[in-house]
Amino acid sequence: MSVLNVLPPDIPEPPGEGAPCNGCGMCCVLALCPKAKGPPCEHLLWHKVERRFRCEMVVVADEVGGETAVVVRKALGIGNGCLS
Repeated sequence: MSVLNVLPPDIPEPPGEGAPCNGCGMCCVLALCPKAKGPPCEHLLWHKVERRFRCEMVVVADEVGGETAVVVRKALGIGNGCLS
């Protein structure tokens, strides 16, 4: 993964409000979380292989696992569907 400094040309279109996340990153552009210092959010990472954005805080929390991952995902609204 790489830190976002130039928008990649193959960003997926937002899937529509309430639809499952496809990694377009628009939610992190339109509604920055309290941890963001951007825009652009310094935690928004582009995954070249998967062709999608990922939140660095979620990636790290998932690696730690357990209650940490649950708390971070809940705080950021991960799993609630698209906000775009």
